Amino acid sequence: MLSRLRSRMTFANVVSVVALFVALGGSSYAAITITGKNVKNSSLTGKDIKNSSLTTSDVRNGSLLSSDFKSGQLPRGAQGPQGPQGAQGTQGEAGTAVAYAYLRSNGTFDAARSKNIVSSRLLAPGIMVWCVDVAGTSKNAVGSIVRDSGSARAHISTKVPPNGSSCNANEDLQVVAEDSSTGTILTTNVDAMVNAN
Repeated sequence: MLSRLRSRMTFANVVSVVALFVALGGSSYAAITITGKNVKNSSLTGKDIKNSSLTTSDVRNGSLLSSDFKSGQLPRGAQGPQGPQGAQGTQGEAGTAVAYAYLRSNGTFDAARSKNIVSSRLLAPGIMVWCVDVAGTSKNAVGSIVRDSGSARAHISTKVPPNGSSCNANEDLQVVAEDSSTGTILTTNVDAMVNAN
């Protein structure tokens, strides 16, 4: 039988069998012998890597940055300690108010928190209507409740005489603390801040 095989064996047969073995074993050889050292740096792209083929064991610990993740993928860390106080800013420009006053519920004004105020009084005891004498001319004024012991809905309305003011002619502002929902004048003790221009 061996002699029959030798008689049919030709050069073409031998070459074809050798080529078949090289073709079948060559890719296995390449897969076994090619390593990362054989691949040129930056020659592989994302297209060369099969999707979902990399796992956590394929990524070196500490090699990824926060910029490698989409917004919201990383948990937010704990808040750090408060930093040192910054340098003091420059002095702001002078305000445009001709006068301002911190008006107390007893009718007086707080001189330390007021400017260009000559006097203030309540129009009547227990009624939160102040008559204020300003050093200078005032065309309009705005105010706000500072301390409210009664209605949380209180607001301030102002009048510059002679526009419906009940104050004396020498008093430049009438400041009224009112209930926002009903418009009635407050009789509870409140403090107010008013700016006049």
